[in-house]
Amino acid sequence: MVYRIKDLQTDPNWNISLGEKLNMIHFRRGHEHAECYPNTGICSTHFDEHDPNQSVSSLLKHIWSSKTGKIVLIGAGILVLSKLLDDKDGW
Repeated sequence: MVYRIKDLQTDPNWNISLGEKLNMIHFRRGHEHAECYPNTGICSTHFDEHDPNQSVSSLLKHIWSSKTGKIVLIGAGILVLSKLLDDKDGW
């Protein structure tokens, strides 16, 4: 099925979402993810194994399932770890 941005904006079952492709508009309905082209208004959809809105665990699994997501999570982990190790008040 072909969706348009205006269809998803008015359908209460679809929620605005975030996605890897920063140049697109994203919507989510459970495991279903729509990536929309702002210049044409046409959206392509796919199903994700993990619904990131279901729980924190599902969010982390969803992020980890992509190469970019792994980089983001590892980078965030390094930053948190370096902050903890640099926190002289915590030792």
